[in-house]
Amino acid sequence: MAIPSEMGAAGPAGSTNEPSQTERFAAARSDSLGAALNDATQTAAEALRQQAAQFARDVGHELNRTGEAQKARGAEAIRSLARAIDSAAEELQQQSPTVARTVREAARGVEGLSENLSNRNVDELVDAAVRLARAQPALFVGGSVAAGFAVARFLKSSARQRPAGFDPYQC
Repeated sequence: MAIPSEMGAAGPAGSTNEPSQTERFAAARSDSLGAALNDATQTAAEALRQQAAQFARDVGHELNRTGEAQKARGAEAIRSLARAIDSAAEELQQQSPTVARTVREAARGVEGLSENLSNRNVDELVDAAVRLARAQPALFVGGSVAAGFAVARFLKSSARQRPAGFDPYQC
């Protein structure tokens, strides 16, 4: 058993309930490191959020630019179709004026579609498509399928002829 003179109020001689200077320094340093780590984490998270937002804006801008270019190409293709329909109406004029008039009206409708497409931006076209899909889902799906076939035919017919054995994925 220890001698009472060697025992402090809290335990063995030299030991107290208060932390030593080294322990206080370590605790302060730990708190300081914790705060610095927390600040660094918040700063990194904010930088990441800003970079993600900028990336999203850049992607949105690029998609919009690409959409506008494709819209212009589509409008021109529709305009060409209207001219072809009008040309067919001219050929029919001598044989059947009534049919020629109906075909000419169809050409004007197609030309109007081309103008409507040209005069709207991509966001307006997407909004109109969404409204149509909600109001007339069957018409929207049917129109999408028909447009898909038309685009596939257009792409197939406008694709460049490649030499036999050509593989675009082979380096």
